[in-house]
Amino acid sequence: MIATRIQSGVKYATIQETQEIPARSQACTEAGNAAIQKVVYVSQDDLNAALIAGEVAAMSADSPATGFAIKLSGGNLEPAGEIFDTAPYGWPVAKGSGLAESLRRAVEHLMQTGEYKTIATMWGVEKGMIATPVINGADH
Repeated sequence: MIATRIQSGVKYATIQETQEIPARSQACTEAGNAAIQKVVYVSQDDLNAALIAGEVAAMSADSPATGFAIKLSGGNLEPAGEIFDTAPYGWPVAKGSGLAESLRRAVEHLMQTGEYKTIATMWGVEKGMIATPVINGADH
């Protein structure tokens, strides 16, 4: 039996729009289920509002955007599963810039004072917290 088509919202020009939802939709159809109907929104705020309003059944976004949306939803949203396919976030600076070490030390200071956890919790993204700040984290 083929299930009803699910509408999933995504933000324009994100990996969710270009790769994740198309791949998941294909897996659905290959399993004999209905394709996922991708609904594209220009901004994350518009997508969050559409999900809360019931215009789409689900959304796919990076974990910080998802965690923040859940946190601000007043209990109207919940995660549909665990965080998957993670990648590090960071600040780009000019190669060889002294700013890189200053930023690393600033995050280290926030971690030592407990403010890092406070900030992450306030924004609903504590599941994405790192243990140690590093320069060129994607290389580690």
